[in-house]
Amino acid sequence: FVLCHRPIVARPHSHTCQSQTIPSSGKTLPVLFPGTKNKMQGSVSRMGPCGGGGGHDRDMDMRGVNRVVKLVVRHGDTVDAISVLYERNGREEWTDLWGGQGGTLSEICLRPDEHFTGVVGHYGEFDGSFAVRSLTFVSNARSFGPYGQEDGVPFALPAAGGKILGFHARSGRRLDALGTYVKMADLSTQAPRN
Repeated sequence: FVLCHRPIVARPHSHTCQSQTIPSSGKTLPVLFPGTKNKMQGSVSRMGPCGGGGGHDRDMDMRGVNRVVKLVVRHGDTVDAISVLYERNGREEWTDLWGGQGGTLSEICLRPDEHFTGVVGHYGEFDGSFAVRSLTFVSNARSFGPYGQEDGVPFALPAAGGKILGFHARSGRRLDALGTYVKMADLSTQAPRN
């Protein structure tokens, strides 16, 4: 498995997994993933994306986002596209469709007390470029998928005790790469302070 919170060296136009941080409160939290040089600031971390380098950047404005409500996934031999319904300050909003119109349409509806805790999948060559080949979404109650074909390099985007609040991606005719926004667990209740 490639854990997508760790950067890996990639050739241009091949595939990659990387991570970045999002400043929110200006407060720096301890590094949760030893061995990386990525420090998290505030309580939301940008993980990934994992997959190919093609397509265009797709992103959510995470200000005020409380939770993911629903995902729409288009899939067949690969993951063609996703769209996210999320709650921001009590209102529901959709992202655009990130990817193409091919494949079968599946919906993932989360209950009000449910949240995503991780995403696992595969990326690999498809139709001459690297793309997301499969996705399985894991919540605090159940799993959804796999969507697409489990072929290629396996990867994981774990929430590491936190919860996934949103997604970012690269897409064109299909979903080229996927990453997550993770609200980290409150560390002050998990470890004593010195």
